[in-house]
Amino acid sequence: MKPCGNSIEPIVPKLYFERASNVSVLSNFYCGVTAIDDFVHSSEKGLQRYLDHHLSNLWIVKEEEKLVAFFAISSDTITLNYQDKYFMKLGKTIKPHIDADYLTEFLGKSQISFCWY
Repeated sequence: MKPCGNSIEPIVPKLYFERASNVSVLSNFYCGVTAIDDFVHSSEKGLQRYLDHHLSNLWIVKEEEKLVAFFAISSDTITLNYQDKYFMKLGKTIKPHIDADYLTEFLGKSQISFCWY
């Protein structure tokens, strides 16, 4: 923008949003809140597990090549009752793609969050 013939620098820097498939990009992230730091860095119960099982999407925000922010989103939640789980086990109803090693944990939950791509 060049009002009155003067060159003006943009107030908002150029930000780029990228989808990340793993949390390695956050290896140096620590906010000081133990619960959040543990969630981001725990490979067993943390954010990476949610990404691996398609329960969340991770987005990073960069200014040039510098990471300035990130967020993870899930877009929906369903509630499973006993009957829902029973029919899933019998194969009489559609269930989302769940890895075999996660199926027991999945069926043990009362609410499940999903991301739709």
